[in-house]
Amino acid sequence: MNLLRKCDKYKIRLYAGAKRKCDGYRYFYVHKDNNESIYSAFCEDLEQLAEYLGKEPEETEKLIFSKGGKNSELGE
Repeated sequence: MNLLRKCDKYKIRLYAGAKRKCDGYRYFYVHKDNNESIYSAFCEDLEQLAEYLGKEPEETEKLIFSKGGKNSELGE
C-alpha cells in the first residue's frame, strides 16, 4: 500500500525483521508509532484498491498481507 501512496506523510511505518533462513523471505511488521491519521489513510487506500479489483475491502486486505508470488491471486 505504501508503494501506491503518493504522499509520504500518511504512509504506514514499518520495520523489517531479519531474513528467515527457512523460506528466504524478509517479513515487515507495522511500527507502533502509526497514528489514527495514518491508519485512516491506509483504510481509504485499501477501499479504493478493493473497488479497483472488484473485491471487498476485507478480502483485499487478506490478499495484500499474504505472501503472494506467481500462483497468488494478485500475482497475475
